[in-house]
Amino acid sequence: MPQQPQNAGPFQPVRLAHLLARPAPRDQQRNLILSYWELAAAVATVSFRKQELSWLQSVRVVPADQQAYQAAISEATAALQAAETALANAQQSLAQKAGWDAKTVRPWPLDKPHIGTYSTMLKSLFAGRSIPRDLLLIDRCLPWWQKAIDRRAQAVYAAEDALEALLEAYQQGRTDLRPLLWAYAQWREQHTAFLKATVAYNAQIADFALAVASPWLYGPGLVRMLILVEEGSQSVPPPGNRKGEVRGTFGQAEHGADSGVVRATYEEPLPRQEMPAGALEPIPLGNAEPLIGGRNLGLPPAGGVPGQPGAAGSSSRIPPSKGVQEPTLAPPKPSSEVIRPLVPLTPERGPSASAPDSGPGRGPERDSGTGPGNSPPRAPGSSGAGESAKPPASQEPTLPEPESAFAGQQPRVREAKRPSDHPAWAEETVALYPGLEKTSPSVQAENLAWSFHGPTEPKRNLRQEKLLSCLQRVSPTQRRELLEAYWVLWQQRAQIIALEQQKANLDKLGMAILQQPSGFLRAAERLLWRIALLATEAEQMEAQVRLLEREEKLARLLGIGLEGTLVPATVPYTGPYNLQLETLDQKVRSSWAVRRAAGMVPFLYTDLQQRAKAVVQADQARTELFQQYGRGQRPLHDLLAAYEQQKQATFEFLQTLTDYNQAIADYVVLVVSPDLPAEKFLGTLVKEP
Repeated sequence: MPQQPQNAGPFQPVRLAHLLARPAPRDQQRNLILSYWELAAAVATVSFRKQELSWLQSVRVVPADQQAYQAAISEATAALQAAETALANAQQSLAQKAGWDAKTVRPWPLDKPHIGTYSTMLKSLFAGRSIPRDLLLIDRCLPWWQKAIDRRAQAVYAAEDALEALLEAYQQGRTDLRPLLWAYAQWREQHTAFLKATVAYNAQIADFALAVASPWLYGPGLVRMLILVEEGSQSVPPPGNRKGEVRGTFGQAEHGADSGVVRATYEEPLPRQEMPAGALEPIPLGNAEPLIGGRNLGLPPAGGVPGQPGAAGSSSRIPPSKGVQEPTLAPPKPSSEVIRPLVPLTPERGPSASAPDSGPGRGPERDSGTGPGNSPPRAPGSSGAGESAKPPASQEPTLPEPESAFAGQQPRVREAKRPSDHPAWAEETVALYPGLEKTSPSVQAENLAWSFHGPTEPKRNLRQEKLLSCLQRVSPTQRRELLEAYWVLWQQRAQIIALEQQKANLDKLGMAILQQPSGFLRAAERLLWRIALLATEAEQMEAQVRLLEREEKLARLLGIGLEGTLVPATVPYTGPYNLQLETLDQKVRSSWAVRRAAGMVPFLYTDLQQRAKAVVQADQARTELFQQYGRGQRPLHDLLAAYEQQKQATFEFLQTLTDYNQAIADYVVLVVSPDLPAEKFLGTLVKEP
């Protein structure tokens, strides 16, 4: 963390142990911890923005580039001002939560968040007992966050290397300003992403520590479960890292106040902390160490942290001699190369609609829509006695037959298959949706939905759930919540598939770049490509965390355990929806909730088609740019921007698809009888093959 400004007002250095020095409810402790890390990230953001602006101001540009350069300077200056405003707000928030006078006290964090591996030791902590679901989820998420942090740091390094190479090329007149500004924008973006991942990682560590810590544990003992307490001022960077590296952004402690943390050992248990009696008081400020067990805690003695490498650099872990192991923190490892996760990133795709349903006691899902031989469910009106008066079947909310270019057959998923005899720059090697540009937007939407669903072969530890079987397990009052969890989980899996597509195309681009003539600029372009690749890998890991969280939410609603992977087996609906508003009772039809839901459905359907068209057009544009780059007609940063544009267009399509299906669900829940069987209720939502 940067040195505290001398003329910035009454800054108050604060250690995390000071914030937790008094017993308090866990919720209050969690709020304090999270506010502390948000403040630490705000301080680091200001440091990054100053560093970025200073670098940009050091660049000397030719007169023709002055306009673009000054625009970048203005943007960087505005970003710094926004970061300083966010820092002031974070200081005020922490002061208020700590019970201090927010008008006079401006906290300045001295401890830095943890970015190394975190050992939960759940099996040891819960030996012979069942592990709570919340802790199992955290245990599964933490490794993904840590690897995402590592990728973000590597992306920052790649951006720094690219800036150095491109600046030299610009000064020698071998390139223009645009690739330099693109690399600069990526540098700033990866700085921000690194901090966001770090805060999210430490928030989950806090949730875990507060859940497993003894009720009487607070102060330094609790801090030891949150962060790695380094020697002295915590200013020593991890070995093997470059000067000024991103991992060392947090925590240049300049105030001389030690942390008040004594390292625990397995042979010597922590002293019991006596809880002071009386009402809770505002947390005291100052340089005094918190009183633990009636004595002051001084500087920690020299030596290694339990369970960590020793001072001499030994990598062996210290085994516990007695008792149960406690969760431990591993110091950050120097990583000059990208470390691949032990778990493959490729998710299992959703099952085909014809796949048999899994799980005992569930019948096969059948079409409950408006096809031949099926009677659609009916939307009720209201009689004077308050009972549901159901209109004829033809007047209920229904799913019209969607436009199809396949004569009623299941939409064909168009996937690019690279022929072995095609050159690296051929269109067939990179186009994801060849031929879809000639179809209507409704057909494009239908095919895109199926391409992100995809077939899945039943595998061990993979649980495929059709929407009907899910609806049959919950009460009618839980249907809306279930549908939201189901579609959001489908969306998250689709986003992971979209990121896989981008990663695969970037890999193809990397191979194509290697076929280009070597030279100084080609080396710089490989660095630009590496930034995009590392950022995509980090996004994949962060997406895995969201996937695990959404799987757990659906599993809880279904009342099932989650040992493996939960896969939605029903594809969201993409066709037009027949509301049949005129058949509803006047009182129901005129209610604000029904009118709002009925208005959203057609609006989102139109938006969905436009989003699908945008994805197909973005794929075309990226493919054309790929070929133009291969012919030397377009620079690489234009092509990388097209990759990002297609990813964003895809994410927006998936979000709109989720919103559309949730809007249909909101409408149906409002107008159909809650006693409607699950099979008929399903028929008002989707069309099963």
